[in-house]
Amino acid sequence: MNKDHTIRNLILFILIFGILGGGGYYYFFMREGNSGGIINTILNNSTTKDVKNGIYIYKNSLGSTTNIYRGCTVSSIDDYIVVINDKYYKYHGSCMVMKYLGEGETSSLKFNKEKEKNYTIELDKKTYNKSPKTREINVGNNIITEVQKANYSLVKYIIKHTEVEGDYYNLNVELTNSTNNYNLSLDYDNNTKLFDYRISTEAELYAGYYNNLKDLPKLYFYNGNLILVDQRLIDNIYRSNIYMYDAFNKTYDFSRSLPLKVNGVQIDNTYNIIPRYDEINKTFYVVFSKDNTFCNTKSDIMYYEFKLNYDFKTNGFKTPSFVKKAIGDKGNPEDNEDCKYIKKYYLKEG
Repeated sequence: MNKDHTIRNLILFILIFGILGGGGYYYFFMREGNSGGIINTILNNSTTKDVKNGIYIYKNSLGSTTNIYRGCTVSSIDDYIVVINDKYYKYHGSCMVMKYLGEGETSSLKFNKEKEKNYTIELDKKTYNKSPKTREINVGNNIITEVQKANYSLVKYIIKHTEVEGDYYNLNVELTNSTNNYNLSLDYDNNTKLFDYRISTEAELYAGYYNNLKDLPKLYFYNGNLILVDQRLIDNIYRSNIYMYDAFNKTYDFSRSLPLKVNGVQIDNTYNIIPRYDEINKTFYVVFSKDNTFCNTKSDIMYYEFKLNYDFKTNGFKTPSFVKKAIGDKGNPEDNEDCKYIKKYYLKEG
């Protein structure tokens, strides 16, 4: 009886150990959140003898170096392949955000031997170099916990290099450019496929929904206030507006200054509208055109330009003042100085 009982206990122990062992391996290694967590241990394990094992890196240089937070300085957003015996694992990112992309069979990889114990991998037209100094991959999003406050330039940089199609995340940061403690939140709704963009202090100041990241508003800090420029290309028409906020209220709405008149011509929101900020002179300008290229040299008037002068009494802008109108000369747009001006100052990226 005791013998049967002992055998049953032994079988039960083996079954439980097998289940926990397999589950533990999955939880600590294969699960996305920890799929890099024990790479260091495995690579240093004496039972791992294959010289091809290791971490291979393809560097995507950004052309400059940016300090994100203490211990995280970024000069490239890299692709990684981790080879462990008969399996390999793919990752993409930096100390800001590191993403697990998938895995495959090591036998499917193309290895090139450069010298003793030094290999490269050819995959998807990229050459990955083995890195003897890199011993671990930490999968996760460090931005959410490490960056609670930042200036707006850094926030733009973070959004550009970490928000990736198919794997967006929610960002919430206090902007340090102003004493008003403006807070920027950017959430992605998987159901509507829209970006929910909000600016707030103690009160919500602005809320908008956007189809893609490139349409997100531009922010400027002006005379202690926040200026938000909302510019989108909708149905091939540039729809734009300018808002100004103090700590609690909207103090200016550019659309309310329309229509404008120049020599009897009424200029309203049916025109293509693009604002720009002259950082040197700290001045806003706006151009209006019936053509979304702003450079139809065959038209009589290619565009009108106005200047926005700050109004200290209202904490906004005065009625836009006329600067110039660009006349079509029927010639080649590439040779037209007004066209060159528009492309340089209004239609440039960023």
